[in-house]
Amino acid sequence: MVCGERPKATGLIEITQLTKGELKVISIIENTRGVKSGTFAASPSSHLCFAFGDLAGNLSILDLEKEKVFWQAQAHSKVVNCVDGAGSEGNGYGPCEIVTGGRDGSVRIWDPRQKAPVISLDPA
Repeated sequence: MVCGERPKATGLIEITQLTKGELKVISIIENTRGVKSGTFAASPSSHLCFAFGDLAGNLSILDLEKEKVFWQAQAHSKVVNCVDGAGSEGNGYGPCEIVTGGRDGSVRIWDPRQKAPVISLDPA
């Protein structure tokens, strides 16, 4: 995965593959805003997804097979600086959870089954 922002200020997610020393672009996915950070850790191994934060403060989850965002929330008022997660490893127990840290100084924990954060730690 290669993530970032194009000169025209749109986001870019490239799925690449390294084969015999050659890097090949498999797919290019555009986002409305630049992509700052992301993780695969929020998805079970049976259904690969990529959770990412953008420069507008949005948290999105991308289905890599369909190449479509299927969940999105306004996570922060400014840039999402970091994203990490934990998904149920195919055992069917427990929800996947995503944690974000924003330039606004807050840390939030998300459950993609709802649009509001489960926990929000905001600066005083």
